[in-house]
Amino acid sequence: MANIDRGILITFASRCVLVANGIGTSILISRLLGPTGRGAFFMAMTLSATLAQFLNLGIHSANTYLVAVDRDPKLLRGLLSNSVWIAIVLGGGGAVVAGGFVRRCAIEGLSAPLLWAGLAIAPPMLLTLFTGSLLLGIGRTITFNILQTAQALAMLAAVAGCFAAGADAATLAAATLAVHLLSAAVHVAVVAGPAGGIGPFHRPLFIQGVEFATRAYVVCALGFLLMRGNVFLLARWCGLEQTGYYSIGAQMADYLWLFPTAAATVLFPELVRDRSARWAQTKRILIRTAWLLAATGIVCAAATPMFVRIAYGAEFLPAVPAVWCLMPGVVFFGLSSVVSQYVAASGIPRAAILAWLATLAVLGACGAAAIPAWGAAGAGAAFSVAAAAIFGMLLAIAVASERADARAAPERSFAETHRPSPLSTNAAQ
Repeated sequence: MANIDRGILITFASRCVLVANGIGTSILISRLLGPTGRGAFFMAMTLSATLAQFLNLGIHSANTYLVAVDRDPKLLRGLLSNSVWIAIVLGGGGAVVAGGFVRRCAIEGLSAPLLWAGLAIAPPMLLTLFTGSLLLGIGRTITFNILQTAQALAMLAAVAGCFAAGADAATLAAATLAVHLLSAAVHVAVVAGPAGGIGPFHRPLFIQGVEFATRAYVVCALGFLLMRGNVFLLARWCGLEQTGYYSIGAQMADYLWLFPTAAATVLFPELVRDRSARWAQTKRILIRTAWLLAATGIVCAAATPMFVRIAYGAEFLPAVPAVWCLMPGVVFFGLSSVVSQYVAASGIPRAAILAWLATLAVLGACGAAAIPAWGAAGAGAAFSVAAAAIFGMLLAIAVASERADARAAPERSFAETHRPSPLSTNAAQ
């Protein structure tokens, strides 16, 4: 328990540094590009993040899961090798295909240089995600946080340079790409040390880990669509200016999710290792997260008008209603991220996948009703309704799973009590 608390505090402290850094970056981008330019840049970054989300194949979750139960260097080397090849081949190919498709859509304000620079971020973003998950799985939480902080500071420096030079959105995207490439290279070098280097793609290792990775992939993809799906609906129905306003609220939400994501990051591998205390640990962290999110959400909502006027300028004041409507969803989605770790450590039952699918349908229905009428505020309200729905369903699944475990016979077999890794060490040899 002490290790979990310490890991969460370290990760949270690192994320707090990222908050200050992110606010500075956001302000510089807004001042540099204005509402429409920021909306175009935000769209390009959302495209790259969406591409990375859909191409990750659940590898990052499987990486953490596998090395958490078996820290054999040979297994680590195989997972690192597969991570590198998947990020380069699948990420690069996906960027080309996605770029061709988006160009045919002809989104106004999204230039070709901006689009391609944004999509090129997907491969290094994937690689950083995969290697970071390996660091967490082997217990290198401090190293993970140092690398995350270094990347954020490098991003701030790049944005500041673009601001000083009066760069356009495409140049800013190119600078962002350079930072992601550097970060990915450093992550690979750090993991390659304990792994003993990088080898060829290990097909048997990949195939044996498909089941857990696929379930994790589907859940993560649906979760990402829940967070960012409204961006595409908003851009389609209301234009990039409203998207720019919504991006303020979305970025503030990212900051408020720092503690729940820090808790989830550290909690998952610990829950995999120790099933006996799984529910008690989850419940304890969930209660703490609820109090913290509720308090910070109220403070942020009250301070939003003054903060937006000072930080972004009067032209961004239409973003205030969007932030207010988004705030309840920030609380519920943050709590969902904690409960999700219990569900994932339990093997991600089919009911969890169905819950995410149902919630996405709720988001679409609410968005279709609210966005055309209220723009960015409607998008925020739709997200809040959907976030409350997924939290309720995931909590019900977790409680049902815990009750089923409690009813199980104390004499359950070792294999049932301590779920083994779906990959044997021999598969990596």
